Amino acid sequence: MGLLDSVIGALSGARTAGGRGDMLNAVLGLLADDGPGPGIHELIARFQRGGCGDAMSSWIGRGDNLPIAPDALQRVLGDDTLEHIAQQLGLSPPVAADRLAQMLPYVVDKLTPAGKVPPDGLGDMGQLMGRIGSR
Repeated sequence: MGLLDSVIGALSGARTAGGRGDMLNAVLGLLADDGPGPGIHELIARFQRGGCGDAMSSWIGRGDNLPIAPDALQRVLGDDTLEHIAQQLGLSPPVAADRLAQMLPYVVDKLTPAGKVPPDGLGDMGQLMGRIGSR
């Protein structure tokens, strides 16, 4: 089973606005070195500054993933980033934050199987999509 199948199978979500494929693209956009979001290293820094560094570390590491509350994720990402994602998905910011809080930990965990982030990041959108298709 590929990573995409695992993500889709593990998470619930509407098949209409903000569906799982769209949400996965939004998550990858946050993590990718060339995406519209901050990229993994800046995202890690935001989590640390926002008091949620332990959650991010748990997703990268090899143990259980700590949850993150949607309001904490909104605080970490910032209103502008979350509003942009929500608008792309056709969702309200609180619904987008809720769905991101479910998917982001899982995707970060699956993209860091060695328990660490490579110094040069996780790769660009094309590389991330390729890794998802191959896992």
